[in-house]
Amino acid sequence: MRRTPLCGKNSAVNAQNHPRIVVDPALCGGEPTVRGTLFAVADILRLLEDGDTEETLVADFPPLTLADIRACRAYAAATGLAPTRGHWIDRVAGTLDEDFARAALDRPGPERYERPDISLD
Repeated sequence: MRRTPLCGKNSAVNAQNHPRIVVDPALCGGEPTVRGTLFAVADILRLLEDGDTEETLVADFPPLTLADIRACRAYAAATGLAPTRGHWIDRVAGTLDEDFARAALDRPGPERYERPDISLD
């Protein structure tokens, strides 16, 4: 899922000692984000924790640069910010997966296979 970069906002404030990171109440609920984008620092950290490399993130999300990703790591180290876990989308996706699996398992299968040219024996 790609996110689009955000054109400059006047209310954005640089995070102290981290010029590439901004905190703006109008963006991502006030979470720290990479300047000029809608990428939350915690989301970048989560992707890195899940196994993505800096290079793959730069390739997958053109607005990001290696310097942006390294700034996210430095900001997290300085502030103790942790990767985002348990967002609403994760909870919804998990629920949908469980509901789908439950429905698939509860539904009875066919009494017989309907292609006479294929045998199940």
